[in-house]
Amino acid sequence: MHPPEVVDVHRRQPWYAARPEPEREFVGTLHAVPPVIGPDNRPVLAFVLRTTDDELSVYASGGEDTLGLLVGPLLRLRGKAVDLAGEGGARELWIATIVSMGGE
Repeated sequence: MHPPEVVDVHRRQPWYAARPEPEREFVGTLHAVPPVIGPDNRPVLAFVLRTTDDELSVYASGGEDTLGLLVGPLLRLRGKAVDLAGEGGARELWIATIVSMGGE
């Protein structure tokens, strides 16, 4: 049996590391959503992570192709729940890494 593959999404990005929010683990399924395009919207929020008790928009800039391949199965993600309400946005998930949990 091989260990699960870790997919690096934004872990090495300076802007990810610079955010003060604590890194946490999230478990859930990734779903594609149609991006909303307009003057006050963020079209890079093309995915949501659904957990047992929450739903978070996922920041996907530069990672859309990678995330698209991971839609559906149960995933374990490390990332930051970033609240951009003070900057005119909303709460979203910035992903560092993802591990597929397969059939768990």
